[in-house]
Amino acid sequence: MFFYLETPTNHMHMAGVFLLDPANAPGGFSFAKARAMVEARLHRAPPMRRRLVEVPFAVAQPVWIEDPDFDLDYHVRRACLPSPGGWLELEQFVGEVVGSPMDRQRPLWEMYLVEGLQGGLQAMVVKVHHAAIDGISGAELTAAWLDLEADPPKVDRDYEDNWQPDRVPSEIDLLVGAWAQLASIPARAVSAARRCTEASLRVSAHNRDSEAPSPPSLFSAPRTSFDLAITPHRRVSFGAVALEDLKAVKEHFGCTVNDVVLALCAGALRRYLLVRGELPEDPLVAMVPMSVRAEKEWRAGGNRLSAMLSSLATEIPDPVGRLRTISAAMSQANIRSP
Repeated sequence: MFFYLETPTNHMHMAGVFLLDPANAPGGFSFAKARAMVEARLHRAPPMRRRLVEVPFAVAQPVWIEDPDFDLDYHVRRACLPSPGGWLELEQFVGEVVGSPMDRQRPLWEMYLVEGLQGGLQAMVVKVHHAAIDGISGAELTAAWLDLEADPPKVDRDYEDNWQPDRVPSEIDLLVGAWAQLASIPARAVSAARRCTEASLRVSAHNRDSEAPSPPSLFSAPRTSFDLAITPHRRVSFGAVALEDLKAVKEHFGCTVNDVVLALCAGALRRYLLVRGELPEDPLVAMVPMSVRAEKEWRAGGNRLSAMLSSLATEIPDPVGRLRTISAAMSQANIRSP
């Protein structure tokens, strides 16, 4: 889905920015040491050496192969911010990175090790296509590169990297595989119809027993000035909120951290639209990703997610009332999700 939803202006990749302090790094920091660390840990992140091969005429889904032309130097890159190396320069650099498409002939990720930040800090900017990972598998991949100690073991002592590249399949191979994939469609369709029916019955039963409002339907959000065609370019701006503060609000109001984050976003959007005189009477709607990863699929990589719709309660001026409404809406959406 994420592979085919991508357009020249609507990128389907995600990005993360990590600030690192090399002050206590044994022997100091260097790009060569960082690259060697990534190379030594590629076995911890199997999707990083896989690329997609498209089936001729798009008659079936693309297939993943272990890239025989994998080149780590393409993916791990060195960058340096212009002076003075502050937040503005880092934001502009990240905007340029996320505003450019990815090469579909290579594994769908890039890592930039950024020097020149004020205070002697370093930054690691990682960009990965959403076709390759979701939030859970992305967190697992991130853990492959980061450690809790300053001087971790260089390689896993009991592990030997036995990675083997694949042969790029021919068009005939791809089409033969596509026919096998197409043959399984009827069975998958029956299974999907059964799951949808079960979910519909569950939602109907819950609706009869609940007085809470239903989650918003598709395309029910009011129109705003955000509803415009976008360009391929991106602008990035950073903000900081202490996790301890989010947890304190969560504990006080008996909700989740996700609810608090949604309420923060809702408040920012409400304030922005109020200043512009554009706040609609109806609430904005958020599409919230939801993991559907089974326990046996942890550490399997790939993408296992669905989405649910939730009101952002932007019509409510009181932030506490807004948070409570969002929390109730998220609870209802979770109950109704298959």
